[in-house]
Amino acid sequence: MFALAGAFAKAGTAFLLAGYLSLTVAFVVGILALRSANAKFEKLNRQWVRLGFLLLACGLIARAILEKAAWGDPWAWDRTEIWSPLLWLVYGAVLHLNYTPAFKGRKAVWASILAWGFMVLTFFGMDVFLT
Repeated sequence: MFALAGAFAKAGTAFLLAGYLSLTVAFVVGILALRSANAKFEKLNRQWVRLGFLLLACGLIARAILEKAAWGDPWAWDRTEIWSPLLWLVYGAVLHLNYTPAFKGRKAVWASILAWGFMVLTFFGMDVFLT
């Protein structure tokens, strides 16, 4: 069973890093969307946020399977396990804003940019500010 846990550790890490990368690309595309009046960048931003959201979900599931196999419990209540699903929920809210008529377009792009700031805070600032 521990060999399976090792595979889920690698997969979970790969999914999470790919999710962070996708959301960073969405941030860059969002900046481009705000600088230009091209709706193509807004659509591209939404697609990258969707991909990052999916990859984060796969990473969270893989990590939960790993923890269940390795420690017998899928949730340990440490800071990483609390902030990771919160980041997933924030990007879920961004995706929902894309389908809300009042927040389509530039407002949804702003939401994705702010969510990226939250991601940077959870990625780097969690250990600095919450110790």
